[in-house]
Amino acid sequence: MIRPTITYRFETDYLIGEIRPDLPKAGVVLCRHKPSGFELLPEPPLHALLMPEWLMRPGQRREGIFWNPCWARPDVRVEGEGVVFHVPATQTREWNIDVTFRYAPGPDWIDLSCTLVPGSAIDDFEFFFASYINEAMERTYVSAALPDGESWQWLDNRKTKPYGPPYFIVRDERARQYLEDGRWHLGGNAREKGLEPDWYYARPILLAMQESTGLAAVTLVEPQVCTLLGGQHHHVETAHDFTFSGHLRPQEPLVGRARVVIRKIGQFPQASAQLDTMWTEFIDALKEGGVV
Repeated sequence: MIRPTITYRFETDYLIGEIRPDLPKAGVVLCRHKPSGFELLPEPPLHALLMPEWLMRPGQRREGIFWNPCWARPDVRVEGEGVVFHVPATQTREWNIDVTFRYAPGPDWIDLSCTLVPGSAIDDFEFFFASYINEAMERTYVSAALPDGESWQWLDNRKTKPYGPPYFIVRDERARQYLEDGRWHLGGNAREKGLEPDWYYARPILLAMQESTGLAAVTLVEPQVCTLLGGQHHHVETAHDFTFSGHLRPQEPLVGRARVVIRKIGQFPQASAQLDTMWTEFIDALKEGGVV
């Protein structure tokens, strides 16, 4: 089959890449770190950063927005320094949600904003996003809330091949209940399956790292709307996932924002100071309206 493809190329101080609104995976389908030449995504354009994947709510199996069953085909435009995808509510079936995504590259990061305008009420809604990061970044860490304070915990999510066990790191006990309310179809208690640790995340930060060089891809998510961080190894890449969540009400917009930073941060424990700096920059940008 031959078909035309829409591609939006970008280049910043440290990154070069492409943004696409269509399948196989919509989002940032190519991203190269210019100083090192490292390709964040394997097998371009078969994978993506910041891909919108699943619409989720209680008692119903998750459904794809660009995949089955919605198969959305967004209207696309360039707006300032960003690329905008707009999916009208008519393309989201019974979800009845108008969705606008905006991708905006920065010097060494990519910002995403997602604005949902629902046509009807949905309690405990989640929107799941994934970034399929090159397996050459061989370690995944998460900011964990432990009794002694925040700790950077390694996730052993590559211990089996070709697929590793998925990990679900939740914000709080309410978010933990989402794992068992039917949206995931895990076939039992996730904690009993060893997929879910007892602790919560401290800050919604998910880190992929190439330990030999200290190069990292760091996912930062707006804390007020994030409920879940996750990850799973698939063949040549490992997904680094998050959700935007809230109680949807008719015509009341829900906005979620996230950022993926590609930067050399060194090794732990020194890397933690770099991550603190990234987080402060992100939160400051949120307050100032600077994230897309």
